Amino acid sequence: KKSNLPNPRSTGPMDKTWKCGACTMLYFTRSAVVKHISEAHNNDPFVKPVRTRQASKPVSSATRHPEKASPRRTPQLKICRTSKEVKELLWNHSVGYSIVLHPSMTTLNLNNISVKTSKLVGILNSSNLTTLNLSATNLRDAGLKTVIEALQSNSSSLRNLNLSSNDITLTGLKYVVKLLQRTPLKTLDMSKNSFSLTSSIVDILRTNTSLTSFSIAGISASSVEAVADLADMLKSNTTLKHLDISGLDLSQADSEKIGSALRENKSLTSISIYGEVEPEEGVVPVFQALKENSSLETLVLWCHQENGRTDRTSVGVEEICNSLKSNTTRL
Repeated sequence: KKSNLPNPRSTGPMDKTWKCGACTMLYFTRSAVVKHISEAHNNDPFVKPVRTRQASKPVSSATRHPEKASPRRTPQLKICRTSKEVKELLWNHSVGYSIVLHPSMTTLNLNNISVKTSKLVGILNSSNLTTLNLSATNLRDAGLKTVIEALQSNSSSLRNLNLSSNDITLTGLKYVVKLLQRTPLKTLDMSKNSFSLTSSIVDILRTNTSLTSFSIAGISASSVEAVADLADMLKSNTTLKHLDISGLDLSQADSEKIGSALRENKSLTSISIYGEVEPEEGVVPVFQALKENSSLETLVLWCHQENGRTDRTSVGVEEICNSLKSNTTRL
């Protein structure tokens, strides 16, 4: 004969929650009450099984034995004072650590580190940084958006930002524009990304009054108009001191526009450009501008290479020498 008691190994309720409607007999299950009614009351249709109360929920082992329950782990704070300490924790994929930057730490260099965006945001939220290098961290547009949002909420001290080599497109560049509107950055490096120079990028430099160094090295121009807008901006800009446009592949016409801008610009102390066409003609407008420029201290000029050699012609070298003879700068 089967017992009415439940299996002791069962994790179900252990309360007698059913009774007979004609007597006071209690049972664990409804089927047991039905069997009792058929045997003791001859299947009286007026006698029904009655539920006495709701069955209690299964009790977990941790509730029955709280002393045996494993304690909940809380992330351990790891205070870092140098970029090297932060890199080591990220390299080792440390689990259970919450990275916090020491208040005295103002520079963080994470170049060539592929880091989860959530981890990076946690680091930035506890920072008082003035310089942040995130070059080649595989941010892309989605990761950049999250990082910019974190910087906007805690970026009053940030002055130098490097976002080069992150496969950022024009979509991601819009997030950078929002950051510039709220944070007075001094230097911004956007080189070697996946966007082209457009008039909208030039407008950033035209309206911004805090940037002193801007790099878009390795970035090509989307149109001739974009280079013309860049040259027009340089004529009126008074804050930029360092400009790197060494990826624009300037033609002779483009070089003439840049040369004209250098004649009027009074703030640039360093510029890096690239000439793509015949150097004997392409470099001439730039060097002729040196005769009238009085602020440049450094000029980096990359010329077109053919068969592994840089084209240096007597015409180009002669023009360089003539410009330097009458040069009024500290070049």
